[in-house]
Amino acid sequence: MGRSLSLVLGLVLGFLVRFAASAALYKVGDNLGWNLNVNYTQWAAKYPFALGDSVVFVFSGSHSVLMVNEIDYVLCNIHNPVQSLLSGRAITLAARKNFFICGIPGHCITGMKVAIYASVASSSQSVASDFSSPSSSARSSFPDFGPRHGPALPTSLGLLALIFLLLVI
Repeated sequence: MGRSLSLVLGLVLGFLVRFAASAALYKVGDNLGWNLNVNYTQWAAKYPFALGDSVVFVFSGSHSVLMVNEIDYVLCNIHNPVQSLLSGRAITLAARKNFFICGIPGHCITGMKVAIYASVASSSQSVASDFSSPSSSARSSFPDFGPRHGPALPTSLGLLALIFLLLVI
Protein backbone atom coordinates (compact mmCIF):
# COMPACT_ATOMS: atom_id res chain seq x y z
CA MET A 1 0.00 0.00 0.00
CA GLY A 2 2.82 2.43 0.89
CA ARG A 3 4.54 1.78 -2.43
CA SER A 4 1.45 2.50 -4.52
CA LEU A 5 0.79 5.64 -2.49
CA SER A 6 4.32 6.86 -3.19
CA LEU A 7 3.82 6.17 -6.89
CA VAL A 8 0.55 8.14 -6.98
CA LEU A 9 2.08 11.05 -5.08
CA GLY A 10 5.09 11.02 -7.39
CA LEU A 11 2.82 11.22 -10.45
CA VAL A 12 0.82 14.07 -8.91
CA LEU A 13 4.00 15.95 -8.03
CA GLY A 14 5.34 15.45 -11.56
CA PHE A 15 2.12 16.80 -13.04
CA LEU A 16 2.20 19.87 -10.76
CA VAL A 17 5.81 20.66 -11.66
CA ARG A 18 5.16 20.24 -15.41
CA PHE A 19 1.96 22.31 -15.23
CA ALA A 20 3.66 25.13 -13.31
CA ALA A 21 6.71 25.16 -15.58
CA SER A 22 4.58 25.69 -18.68
CA ALA A 23 2.50 28.56 -17.25
CA ALA A 24 3.13 32.11 -18.44
CA LEU A 25 2.64 35.48 -16.76
CA TYR A 26 1.19 38.37 -18.77
CA LYS A 27 1.08 42.04 -17.76
CA VAL A 28 -2.34 43.34 -18.83
CA GLY A 29 -1.87 46.21 -21.28
CA ASP A 30 1.86 45.50 -21.60
CA ASN A 31 3.80 48.68 -20.78
CA LEU A 32 0.60 50.78 -20.71
CA GLY A 33 -0.80 48.80 -17.79
CA TRP A 34 -4.42 49.09 -16.68
CA ASN A 35 -5.47 52.58 -17.80
CA LEU A 36 -8.01 54.47 -19.85
CA ASN A 37 -7.47 54.75 -23.62
CA VAL A 38 -6.01 51.25 -24.06
CA ASN A 39 -7.70 48.80 -26.40
CA TYR A 40 -7.75 45.66 -24.24
CA THR A 41 -9.59 43.65 -26.89
CA GLN A 42 -6.63 44.11 -29.24
CA TRP A 43 -4.19 43.45 -26.40
CA ALA A 44 -5.84 40.15 -25.44
CA ALA A 45 -6.02 39.02 -29.08
CA LYS A 46 -2.20 39.10 -29.32
CA TYR A 47 -1.61 36.29 -26.81
CA PRO A 48 -2.37 32.56 -26.64
CA PHE A 49 -3.64 32.38 -23.05
CA ALA A 50 -3.99 28.93 -21.52
CA LEU A 51 -5.50 27.57 -18.34
CA GLY A 52 -2.90 27.97 -15.61
CA ASP A 53 -1.37 31.12 -17.10
CA SER A 54 -1.49 34.22 -14.91
CA VAL A 55 -2.24 37.85 -15.60
CA VAL A 56 -1.20 40.83 -13.51
CA PHE A 57 -2.94 44.20 -13.51
CA VAL A 58 -0.79 47.24 -12.71
CA PHE A 59 -2.72 50.42 -11.93
CA SER A 60 -2.83 53.52 -9.77
CA GLY A 61 -5.33 54.36 -7.06
CA SER A 62 -7.59 56.01 -9.63
CA HIS A 63 -8.54 52.58 -11.03
CA SER A 64 -9.51 49.15 -9.77
CA VAL A 65 -10.02 45.68 -11.21
CA LEU A 66 -13.08 43.54 -10.70
CA MET A 67 -13.42 39.99 -11.94
CA VAL A 68 -17.02 39.62 -13.10
CA ASN A 69 -19.26 37.16 -14.91
CA GLU A 70 -19.96 37.51 -18.63
CA ILE A 71 -23.27 39.35 -18.23
CA ASP A 72 -21.78 41.91 -15.83
CA TYR A 73 -18.86 42.31 -18.25
CA VAL A 74 -21.18 43.13 -21.15
CA LEU A 75 -23.32 45.46 -19.00
CA CYS A 76 -20.32 47.00 -17.14
CA ASN A 77 -22.05 46.18 -13.85
CA ILE A 78 -19.63 47.01 -11.02
CA HIS A 79 -22.02 46.00 -8.21
CA ASN A 80 -21.73 42.20 -8.41
CA PRO A 81 -18.02 41.30 -8.65
CA VAL A 82 -16.80 37.73 -8.31
CA GLN A 83 -13.52 39.08 -6.95
CA SER A 84 -11.74 42.40 -6.45
CA LEU A 85 -8.05 42.44 -7.44
CA LEU A 86 -5.12 44.41 -6.06
CA SER A 87 -2.55 46.15 -8.26
CA GLY A 88 0.48 44.00 -8.95
CA ARG A 89 -1.14 40.78 -7.74
CA ALA A 90 -1.15 37.97 -10.28
CA ILE A 91 -4.32 35.97 -10.83
CA THR A 92 -4.26 32.51 -12.39
CA LEU A 93 -6.61 31.86 -15.29
CA ALA A 94 -8.63 28.95 -13.92
CA ALA A 95 -11.60 29.27 -16.28
CA ARG A 96 -11.90 29.18 -20.05
CA LYS A 97 -13.62 32.59 -20.00
CA ASN A 98 -12.28 35.33 -17.70
CA PHE A 99 -13.84 38.79 -17.50
CA PHE A 100 -12.34 41.87 -15.87
CA ILE A 101 -13.61 45.46 -15.64
CA CYS A 102 -12.53 48.66 -13.95
CA GLY A 103 -14.68 49.25 -10.86
CA ILE A 104 -14.59 53.04 -11.11
CA PRO A 105 -17.99 54.27 -12.42
CA GLY A 106 -17.83 55.16 -16.12
CA HIS A 107 -14.44 53.56 -16.86
CA CYS A 108 -15.76 50.20 -18.10
CA ILE A 109 -18.20 51.87 -20.48
CA THR A 110 -15.29 53.78 -22.06
CA GLY A 111 -13.50 50.47 -22.75
CA MET A 112 -11.56 49.70 -19.59
CA LYS A 113 -12.44 46.02 -19.60
CA VAL A 114 -10.90 42.84 -20.92
CA ALA A 115 -12.18 39.37 -21.74
CA ILE A 116 -9.45 36.73 -21.61
CA TYR A 117 -10.19 33.36 -23.17
CA ALA A 118 -7.88 30.57 -22.05
CA SER A 119 -7.34 27.38 -24.01
CA VAL A 120 -6.91 23.98 -22.37
CA ALA A 121 -3.41 23.48 -23.85
CA SER A 122 -0.52 25.33 -22.26
CA SER A 123 0.58 28.55 -23.94
CA SER A 124 4.07 27.18 -24.48
CA GLN A 125 2.75 24.11 -26.30
CA SER A 126 0.10 25.47 -28.64
CA VAL A 127 -0.17 28.84 -30.32
CA ALA A 128 -3.27 29.51 -32.39
CA SER A 129 -2.55 30.68 -35.93
CA ASP A 130 -4.21 34.06 -35.42
CA PHE A 131 -2.09 34.91 -32.39
CA SER A 132 1.36 36.40 -32.57
CA SER A 133 4.11 35.30 -30.20
CA PRO A 134 4.03 37.13 -26.88
CA SER A 135 6.28 40.16 -26.82
CA SER A 136 8.96 40.49 -24.22
CA SER A 137 7.01 43.31 -22.58
CA ALA A 138 4.04 41.04 -21.89
CA ARG A 139 5.87 37.83 -20.96
CA SER A 140 8.87 39.32 -19.25
CA SER A 141 9.71 38.68 -15.63
CA PHE A 142 8.02 40.95 -13.10
CA PRO A 143 10.31 41.03 -10.06
CA ASP A 144 7.91 43.29 -8.15
CA PHE A 145 4.94 41.03 -8.83
CA GLY A 146 6.21 37.54 -8.05
CA PRO A 147 7.63 34.69 -10.09
CA ARG A 148 7.11 34.37 -13.84
CA HIS A 149 6.25 30.68 -13.80
CA GLY A 150 3.72 28.85 -11.69
CA PRO A 151 2.73 31.25 -8.93
CA ALA A 152 0.75 28.44 -7.27
CA LEU A 153 3.59 25.90 -7.24
CA PRO A 154 4.95 26.56 -3.71
CA THR A 155 1.44 26.32 -2.27
CA SER A 156 0.75 23.14 -4.24
CA LEU A 157 4.01 21.56 -3.14
CA GLY A 158 3.36 22.51 0.48
CA LEU A 159 -0.12 21.05 0.34
CA LEU A 160 1.19 17.91 -1.33
CA ALA A 161 3.88 17.54 1.32
CA LEU A 162 1.28 17.93 4.07
CA ILE A 163 -0.96 15.27 2.49
CA PHE A 164 2.02 12.96 2.09
CA LEU A 165 2.99 13.37 5.76
CA LEU A 166 -0.57 12.76 6.93
CA LEU A 167 -0.86 9.60 4.85
CA VAL A 168 2.53 8.23 5.87
CA ILE A 169 2.14 8.90 9.60
